[in-house]
Amino acid sequence: MIMPLVYVLSWGGDFYLNDMKKKTGRYEGRMTRSAFWNRMIPLNVFFNIVVIGIDNYYANLMEKGLAETLSSVEAAAGDISEEFAISILTQIYGYVLPMVGWLLLAYVIYYFIVSPWIIKRMHDIGMSGGWFSLCVIATLISLGCVLIVPLIPSAHYVRLAISIIVAIFIIICGLRDSQYAANRYGESPKYGKYKKPLPEVPKA
Repeated sequence: MIMPLVYVLSWGGDFYLNDMKKKTGRYEGRMTRSAFWNRMIPLNVFFNIVVIGIDNYYANLMEKGLAETLSSVEAAAGDISEEFAISILTQIYGYVLPMVGWLLLAYVIYYFIVSPWIIKRMHDIGMSGGWFSLCVIATLISLGCVLIVPLIPSAHYVRLAISIIVAIFIIICGLRDSQYAANRYGESPKYGKYKKPLPEVPKA
């Protein structure tokens, strides 16, 4: 299990574990598109497998637990008291809260790993790394949606929409070309110290 994870973290570039040893500079500088995607693609595949696994595991536990509880009261001819409804909701949150806890842990580890890559990629296209904080805030909101899904089922679609928006934002940052010349975050890793002006586009 450890070796595949090391491979995922290092595919297409320097070992990320070596980058973690750096005391400073993890968030300084710029990163090209190729270096960014060589790291992000395998890690995101691994991460999404983990997240889907957590979701499915607790969903199956919840389904089995609720099926047993509901089957025990079938003889009540559908007469469900307020106390019973509260007990069902308590049982649901007995599954939801651990699931959110594991998802939160997974996202903390994920963002700890990818934050230098995303921030450096933003630097490379001239954006402030502060934009990355919006991704973190959006993720926390989506996890909050998981907590209220038992009460408001439509919150599931809000969580899905937030995840799609964050993914599109990161993809756009990852696909934009490096700024041609040096910017306030350093020299261009793609074009180096090439400082000649871009060729002028002939006027029509």
